[in-house]
Amino acid sequence: MPDAAAGSGVWFGPDHQHNISARVPGETQSNQAAEVYAVTLAAGAVPKHTPLHVVTDSKYTLDGLTVNLPQWEDCGWLGVANAALFQEAVAWLRSRTAVTTLRWVKGHDGVPGNEGADALAKRGAGMPDVVGVEALPPSLRKFLPIGAKLAALTQAKAYRWILNLKDKGRCVTSERNALRVVAAVSEDLHCPISENRLWRAFRSKDLGRKIRIFLWKSVHDAYRVGQYWRNIPQCEHRATCDACGVEESMEHILTECDAPGQRIIWQLAWTMLERAGLKLPDVSYGLILGAPASSLNENFTTNPSAGTNRLYRIVLTESAYLIWTLRCERVIQLENDPERWRPPKAVARAWLACIRKRMNVDWMLTRVKTSSRKSMIDIRSRGPVKT
Repeated sequence: MPDAAAGSGVWFGPDHQHNISARVPGETQSNQAAEVYAVTLAAGAVPKHTPLHVVTDSKYTLDGLTVNLPQWEDCGWLGVANAALFQEAVAWLRSRTAVTTLRWVKGHDGVPGNEGADALAKRGAGMPDVVGVEALPPSLRKFLPIGAKLAALTQAKAYRWILNLKDKGRCVTSERNALRVVAAVSEDLHCPISENRLWRAFRSKDLGRKIRIFLWKSVHDAYRVGQYWRNIPQCEHRATCDACGVEESMEHILTECDAPGQRIIWQLAWTMLERAGLKLPDVSYGLILGAPASSLNENFTTNPSAGTNRLYRIVLTESAYLIWTLRCERVIQLENDPERWRPPKAVARAWLACIRKRMNVDWMLTRVKTSSRKSMIDIRSRGPVKT
């Protein structure tokens, strides 16, 4: 959640002067992050030459610092949640010269130290955000191995690990488009979503592979339309939409273009969704790209359910991809010749064929599961075989 706040607490004793309440640094504000960060606070508060006994109710933290640690380090911490916090805790613990022990206790079971740490953590969650988190100093960084073990990596993991080392920088256009989509879904559908949820939704199983790629590239402005052609000599004319006479963009193609296609398709799509009991706002670029992450509530449908949301996502994304496909056909194959463009009835037939094909896939998959279950019930209901 974007407004989440997590705090860590370290309890040394009742009203002890070394008791610690702190806000978890960084963007990851979760209970698990707070539990790991509490170990770092404890290790930093106790002198290195003094024995330290850590008692926690977090099996996640204990397993991460003991059972899972060798495997995580062998793989270069690839894909490990809260990796930076774990690394900091490991570095602090390894820098100690005295004995350090860890013990698990059951949470919320009346253990005084555990209850005291929870109270301190709640206080820490109410503290201001930690701005400008400092990197781990070299004196502690030396306790962490560098790289990954070749024997523990597959080719795919090695490729991902190398990509993580590269400085990807910031893509201002992608961030701007993502924020715009998040705002449209949150305001028009009253469905608050985060940027992370939006990016994860582009991998939804409700979408075909081509549509997932289409949506992802649209948010990144990765298609060669409009402004892309302005800086290429002798290709500047491709930046203009021949049907409308304005600079082309993906938003213009999907929601504004006067060429036969988008208006007819959206009219058919909205009619279909209205027959299914959905009452939706006017189509917009943000709603189209945010469809995979959207969930409709009772304000927009009389039957909020997973099936209704799935129908909404399928219809919007399939329709948007068809509009893009027809535009590419019109510009590339038909060379922008208005006499060769598809007439409105042909566009409608193309949309019906597209939706029918997609729905048939869902129907066939559902039918297979139902038939298999029915066969099992029939077999079991026959009872023992008489000979």
